Amino acid sequence: MSESSDISKHAGETVLCVDDDKTMLLLLSRQLAPEGYQLLMAGSAAEGLKLLEEHAVTLVISDLQMPEMDGIEFLSQVRSRWPDTVRILLTGQSDIDATIAAINEGGVYRYIAKPFSRNDLLLSVRDAVNYQILASEKNRLTLLTQDQNRQLLAINAELEERVEARTAELRKEHNRVLVASEKLKAGFAVSVKVFAQLIEFGEVHHAGHSRRVAQVARRIAVHMRLDRNQIQDISISALLHDIGRFGLSPAIRSKAANELTPAEREEFKSHPARGAMVLMAVPELRVAGRVVRAHHERFDGMGYPDGLVGQDIPLGARILAVANDYDELQTGAMGAEYFEREQARDFIQDWSGRRYDPLVVEAFSALFSSGGLNLAEADNLTIRELVLQPEQIETGMVLSRDLVSRDGLLLLAEEYVLDDEWIGMIREFARSQDPSLVIHVDANKTIHNPRAILSERS
Repeated sequence: MSESSDISKHAGETVLCVDDDKTMLLLLSRQLAPEGYQLLMAGSAAEGLKLLEEHAVTLVISDLQMPEMDGIEFLSQVRSRWPDTVRILLTGQSDIDATIAAINEGGVYRYIAKPFSRNDLLLSVRDAVNYQILASEKNRLTLLTQDQNRQLLAINAELEERVEARTAELRKEHNRVLVASEKLKAGFAVSVKVFAQLIEFGEVHHAGHSRRVAQVARRIAVHMRLDRNQIQDISISALLHDIGRFGLSPAIRSKAANELTPAEREEFKSHPARGAMVLMAVPELRVAGRVVRAHHERFDGMGYPDGLVGQDIPLGARILAVANDYDELQTGAMGAEYFEREQARDFIQDWSGRRYDPLVVEAFSALFSSGGLNLAEADNLTIRELVLQPEQIETGMVLSRDLVSRDGLLLLAEEYVLDDEWIGMIREFARSQDPSLVIHVDANKTIHNPRAILSERS
C-alpha cells in the first residue's frame, strides 16, 4: 500500500483551505478530495474565520500572502480561538522571515514551500491530521483520567469515612468486650478469694493463710520476671492450694503437721492430689491443678505425692512450696513452735537445694532483704496508693489491695472498681461493724482521678 493511500484511513476529517488564489484552492481540492477529506474552501482570511465558526475543523491550510489579513495574523487568530485545530502554512521560498514569524505567532505545525509535490502535500496533511487526532485523544484520556481520579478520590474518601465509622464501631465493641472481660476476671478473682476464705474457716492455723501465701508467691514470681499469665496462675494456685483439705477429717485439719499420727500423716498426704482432681475439672484451673498437686514435692525428690525431682516439679509449685512453708512456720501449722520472720527465712535458706529450688530461695531472700515480704506493706510495691476513709472513696476508684475486715473477712478483692452500691455498703459496714476500716486505692487507675484527695492528704 502506498503512503498516499494510507491517508484514507482519516477520511471524514475536515480540512479548511484558505487562499486568495482560486487556482491554488482548486489544486488543493483536486489533490485532497480523492483522499476522503471533508474540504472547506475560503478565498480570504475573513471567510476562513467565518467557516471556522460554523464547522469543526481538524486542519487549516493557509497561504501566507493574502490581502487585508495575511496568513500570519489569520493563523494567530486560529491559534487563539481554536487551539486544537492544526495549522499548516503555504509559503514561497523567499518568505523565510515571514515564515518564521508565522511559526512563532501562529503556532504553525508545519510549512509547505511552493511549489510543492502532491506527495509532500499528502504526507504533510496526513501527519498533521495524525497529530491532531493523537492530541485530541491525549486530551480526552487526560480529562477521562482526571475525572476518574476525582471519582476515585470521592470513593476513597467515602470508603475512609466508612472504614473510620466501622473502626469506631469495632473499637467501641472491643472496649465493651474488654470491660466485660475485665468484669469476668474480677468476678473470677473474687470468687477464688472467697472460696479460699471458706476453705480456711474453722482452722486455727490457717486463718488468712491462703491469702498471705498468694501474696508472697506472687511477689517471688514478679521478682523472677515471670510473665503475667504465669503470675496469675501462681496466685490462683496459692489461693486454692489447700482445697484438698476439705476431704480430710476435722481432727487432721485442726492439728499442726508434726502432731499427726502416722496414719493421719498418710491421709494428710492425699490432699494435694485430691485438690488437683477438683481443680482439673475446671478448664480455667487446670494449670493451677498441676501446681496444687506438686506443691508438697521436694527439690531432692523426697516429697509427695509423685516424688518429682528438681526441674520436673512445675515452677509454680516450687514457688508455692517456699511461700507456703514461710507462712506455716510463722503460724505454727508446721509444728508447735511459732517462728519469727527471720527464723522462717533462715529455715527456708537452710533447706535450699533439698526441700526448695535454690533459684526460688535466691529470689525469696532478695525480697526478704529489701522488705518486699513484709505483708504489712502494700501488696504491690510499685503502685502509687491512697489510703482512704469510707467517706472519701468515690465511684470509679480501683482497689489496690483486698478489702478485709478486722476479723479477716474478705469484703472485696484487689482491682475491684468501686460503684455506688458497694460504696454505700462499705460505709454502712464501717459504721456498724468496723469503724477502723480503711480502703486502699490505686491512684493511677481511677476513673475519677483522686488527685484532689491526694493533695489534701500530702
